[in-house]
Amino acid sequence: ELANQYNSIGATRTFTGKDGQSHTVSGGTYGFRVSTDSEVSALLKMINENKSENNRIPEHTGQLPSGENGGLGTTYLEINITKQHLWFVKDGSVVLESDFVSGKESDPTRLTPSGTYYIYNKERNRVLRGTKQPNGKYEYESPVSYWMPFNKGIGLHDASWRSEFGGSIYKTRGSHGCVNTPYSAMKTIYENVKIGYPVVVY
Repeated sequence: ELANQYNSIGATRTFTGKDGQSHTVSGGTYGFRVSTDSEVSALLKMINENKSENNRIPEHTGQLPSGENGGLGTTYLEINITKQHLWFVKDGSVVLESDFVSGKESDPTRLTPSGTYYIYNKERNRVLRGTKQPNGKYEYESPVSYWMPFNKGIGLHDASWRSEFGGSIYKTRGSHGCVNTPYSAMKTIYENVKIGYPVVVY
């Protein structure tokens, strides 16, 4: 019953965006899930040892979301696909905002999926590769200076091959799903965003 009450990974959440509007998103990997079997074992062990504990956090995966702003808290990355604009919010204040280019809208296999995720890695000077072809070559190979994945192979990175960002570029000349961000903005994001920070995409 407690797991059903508190599990929030992939849940629907409503928050107020930095565009001043209310947004509702579903899905993603950010949130909290009680590891029921592990928790039962841990509780039985405590009972058998005649131990008690106040304010105990159960065995779980993920992280307990904040109660503020739909569970996003006050520090997060907000990515608005329609506006092709992102905000890095820290302690409630906008540290940086930037246009970007997301996945190619006219190709369903290249869309940037909506949902609430979290930054799970950070890498410098990475070569991003597409699907390996029968001839042994990759669909594409793109060197980037900053790489921050949040949804499997989808993440934020700089894109030196682009001279402009924002607007309607993504509709016909979008990425393979990643959020292509100007170099200077990506550098600031990389230097300030920590692994585990939530990323909301809508």
